[in-house]
Amino acid sequence: MNTPQTLRHLAPAAVTALLLTALVGCTDRNTPAESTTPAAPSPTTQSTAAEAWDKTKEVAADTYDSVKDATTNAAGRLERATHDERMAIKANLAEAGAKLAAEIAEWRGEGKTVKPEIESKLAAAKAEFNQSLDELGDATASGWNAAKAKTAAAWVKLKAAYNDATTE
Repeated sequence: MNTPQTLRHLAPAAVTALLLTALVGCTDRNTPAESTTPAAPSPTTQSTAAEAWDKTKEVAADTYDSVKDATTNAAGRLERATHDERMAIKANLAEAGAKLAAEIAEWRGEGKTVKPEIESKLAAAKAEFNQSLDELGDATASGWNAAKAKTAAAWVKLKAAYNDATTE
């Protein structure tokens, strides 16, 4: 997905990769042309390259985790959540739902349309999901498992409606 947020996360990684590529190709300019032994990189260059590589790995991992947690793994996080985590998991699922809505909006912005019956299925799934999130946030300890199950089912329906809308 080429969302502005994804591009914002990937841009530093791309710049860092280009920097690393440039640094790898650097040699000591004072070395005679006939020499076959490349000059050793300076400790500063090695340190900078190592730091850039570590930052690239960190950004890539954060981007991957963000996308994975927000969409594909939202139901899995819900399943493991405790009653004490209800507000955090509610916020996480609300964010995942918002990302799906943003993807649909972007998809529509590209001029794609959705059949009316799928549009109504999507709207019903959104409403059910939002209602289940409200119930999840208000759940008591004794009603926690039922609220989680209802929210998980609503998430599955929302994802299915989203898939129907984007693959028709």
